Amino acid sequence: MRYNKTSIIFAITTAILLLSSVIMLVLIFNANNSAKIIASIANELTQLSGLQGKAGDVHLHADFKVVMNGTEISFSKKEYDERNAFVHLHLGQADGDKVIHLEAKRINLGHFFNTLGMKLTSNCFEADGKKWCGGNGKELMLFVNGTRNLELDDYEPRNNDRMLLIYGSYSNKELKEEINSVSEYSKKYR
Repeated sequence: MRYNKTSIIFAITTAILLLSSVIMLVLIFNANNSAKIIASIANELTQLSGLQGKAGDVHLHADFKVVMNGTEISFSKKEYDERNAFVHLHLGQADGDKVIHLEAKRINLGHFFNTLGMKLTSNCFEADGKKWCGGNGKELMLFVNGTRNLELDDYEPRNNDRMLLIYGSYSNKELKEEINSVSEYSKKYR
């Protein structure tokens, strides 16, 4: 499901105003039920974001690799470690930069990369001030379990998926080698 920017901005603005108002009321009236109110607000914000449930409702793992113009993007920076309750990396583990941990339903790759300060759309990937967009003989492609997937940013990883996000111009042999190089660490998690 796609949302236009205006509706997303409206939803976020509304959520922020709602949250601010309730926090002010809690502070003013020193409500005994503040924990319940805050939990309710968190649930509302979750629903507005398009996620379903709350962090911990599911516990799935998926392997991933990102290659732009033949260079693998590293996800081992400390700043990428556990940045979001719904979807994150565990860099304290040996495979932490290769396995996405999903804790809620309806998490897509666009949301995952946004939590890391990156951006994935249906045609572009942005990271570290660089932007890779399809065109001029180069493509941004997603492969899931060895099969091309056109959903890109909308793709919702499933347990034990092996995903390759790749940009450039590759022969079939080169693509196959990159696809086969995606790790299978997620299978060790339950």
